[in-house]
Amino acid sequence: MPSNTANSTQQSTSSALHTKPTDDAGYRKKCLELKARIREMEAANNQLVVSIERKRRSVHRARLEQSILKQYIDEKPEKEETESEEEQDKPAST
Repeated sequence: MPSNTANSTQQSTSSALHTKPTDDAGYRKKCLELKARIREMEAANNQLVVSIERKRRSVHRARLEQSILKQYIDEKPEKEETESEEEQDKPAST
């Protein structure tokens, strides 16, 4: 019985290697379609990568701008307080 199983395995393997010409054309067409689909997916992926990188730079720029504005706001009241104290220290002229 084991020899019978070995023969059937050899037959199925040899039949898979010797395909009909129509099968070859079908496989070739399917392969070309899959390659085209892969190229489309890679192009779409590259567009997404570029888009993500632009958004990442935009977020970085916005965070930097936010930091600068916060620093400006924090410094601004200190200057105004100093000016108002100087005005209060001056004697009123009449």
